[in-house]
Amino acid sequence: MRRSQNRESAALTRNMPHNNLAPFICALSLSCLVSACGATTKITADEALAVKNRVIHCEWKAADQYDDNRYKTMSELAHQVMNTCAVELRDARIAFGLPLNDSRIDTDELRDAVENIEHTRERRLRPSPAGKNSK
Repeated sequence: MRRSQNRESAALTRNMPHNNLAPFICALSLSCLVSACGATTKITADEALAVKNRVIHCEWKAADQYDDNRYKTMSELAHQVMNTCAVELRDARIAFGLPLNDSRIDTDELRDAVENIEHTRERRLRPSPAGKNSK
């Protein structure tokens, strides 16, 4: 595919008059620069933690809201939680530079949602001792 693009670019540059070649090269260079900058986005550890915490907080809140026996299976509940937190999950993928359509990541997110649902159930069943979190 890259060879055909190179051939097309070469054909375009051969057919262009020299006075129109400079803007073409400038536009091509700019597009390469923009695509390269987008691929190397890095976030700090604090930013990564903040992104992940937003996802976890959303999933815990959704689990508290929807875990009331109206869903027959854990998978149905987990999918509802993931649908509720779709924006946070998408933002996390973008922040970490992950593809938006990847079945392995979808599976990992489903597993994480199930774990978060289980943690919220445990938290509801065993509330923290009265003196532990009070100041």
